[in-house]
Amino acid sequence: MSKLKLFLVIVLCTFMSTIAGGMAGFYAALKTPSVSNVAVLDIDRLAASIDVNDRDGMRKAQVLSERTKQITSELTAAGMVVLDRAQVISAPEEAIIHVDLKDN
Repeated sequence: MSKLKLFLVIVLCTFMSTIAGGMAGFYAALKTPSVSNVAVLDIDRLAASIDVNDRDGMRKAQVLSERTKQITSELTAAGMVVLDRAQVISAPEEAIIHVDLKDN
C-alpha cells in the first residue's frame, strides 16, 4: 500500500469517526433529562397548613419558616432561582417544592 493510500484511509477513518461521535453526542444530549434551574415554592399552601386556632400554631409556623429558609438557601446555593407559586403561571410538578413539618 502506498503512502498516499494509507493517508487517505486514515483521513477517511478519522472523518467517519468524527461524524459518528458527533451524532452520538447529539443523541445523548437529546435523551438526557435536563435539570430545571427554577424551583417553585407554594407559600399559600404552606400558610394554609397552619391552624390559627391551634395553641401550638406559632411554634409550627416558626418551624415551617425555618425549614423554608433552609431549603431555599440550599436551592439558591445550588444555583437555582426560587419563585412563589402564586406568581408562576405554569410549572412542572417536579419543579414545585413542598415544605412540611416532617424531615424528608
